[in-house]
Amino acid sequence: MLPVGDGKNIHASSLGGYDWVIPTGATNTDGAFKFIEFMSDPQILSEAWKTGRLAPRTDVILQDPLWPQAYTTYREQLQTARARGPHPQWPELSRAMSTAIQEAITGAKPTAEALKGAAAKIKPILDKTPL
Repeated sequence: MLPVGDGKNIHASSLGGYDWVIPTGATNTDGAFKFIEFMSDPQILSEAWKTGRLAPRTDVILQDPLWPQAYTTYREQLQTARARGPHPQWPELSRAMSTAIQEAITGAKPTAEALKGAAAKIKPILDKTPL
């Protein structure tokens, strides 16, 4: 779980990696939709872990995960996870957050300094285009 300040009961995590969409102007929307349905099927999702993908659904539970401790943590994170990318400039926001997290984790910067730097990059973007 992402760390939070002492005494705060906040849980948060992000979810994402890929999205299934049917682009405007697609010539085979029925086939594309059938493919999305197939890839979203609980049985298919429960098998996908063998290729490194974890199901982004709380109703799909692996019976025999390769790494049980990591899978338990993932399941806990999944309870509060939200999809990434809720903003048109998500790559810039994500880069600022990811950099700050890495700086804090590696000790390159004190946590407060890393987060302050990220906030300085994020605030002007959100001021211009709020969520």
